[in-house]
Amino acid sequence: RDNQEKADYRNKLDYLEKQENPRKLLSICKTIEQNKLDKNNWFNIRNAIENNSPDENLKKCKDVYNHLYKINAGYITTNFDSFLDQVIGESKLIDDASLNEDKPLIKPKIHLHYEDINITKPITNGDVFHIHGSVRDKRNLVLTTTDYLKAYNKHPDNKTKFSSLPDFLTQIFVNKTVIFIGYSLEEDFILEHILDENDAGGQRHFIIYPFLNNDHKEFEKEYFKQLGIILIHFNIAEYGYKQLYYEIIKLSELVHSQEKNVL
Repeated sequence: RDNQEKADYRNKLDYLEKQENPRKLLSICKTIEQNKLDKNNWFNIRNAIENNSPDENLKKCKDVYNHLYKINAGYITTNFDSFLDQVIGESKLIDDASLNEDKPLIKPKIHLHYEDINITKPITNGDVFHIHGSVRDKRNLVLTTTDYLKAYNKHPDNKTKFSSLPDFLTQIFVNKTVIFIGYSLEEDFILEHILDENDAGGQRHFIIYPFLNNDHKEFEKEYFKQLGIILIHFNIAEYGYKQLYYEIIKLSELVHSQEKNVL
């Protein structure tokens, strides 16, 4: 019996390892662990998300969020970690609209889930939106295919309760200039709202994108142009994807020196 159980376990593990769709894989794993995720296990998962690098890399990982926050924008992230949240407590940045002495200062807010977003309220510079959830609230992580369908109003259960996330993203892409940083734009759910906005003659956006010695840059440039997105490339030949860290520092210094506010 033990040998049979080991063989069954190995077969299941082989099946999971062959899954190329991460959303499908997470959906299956979530079902397996549905009733087994106790507090200790969750602590280990959260710790792994936020401390999964050697000390020096972790220090640089946290430092990059300080540079991002210096851009003084609104921040929409699909990341689960809380590095950006931690910067808010240490930062003295405020929304420029609040500099009027007749108005009280507006403290930036952290939205841990898309259901926390009130689309009727203006975005304050420094606000952080975890549109796919956060490790700070394990109940609301957008991980599985069903989670995504519910978040983007593609699930049958949404007939009575609609998610505000699609409207929020549409407003962002229509009314704001967006810079995509560390994001591949391969999510169909996000692309749909960019395309809708682009058809409506909305603003142009930007993406900071990696290349190896600029190979085939013209193809990628044309692809993003069709989406209404201007490609800003950087070379990963010398430092690999770590080069993005230095690109963010340069962007932060540039925007800060120009005293511009972007989203």
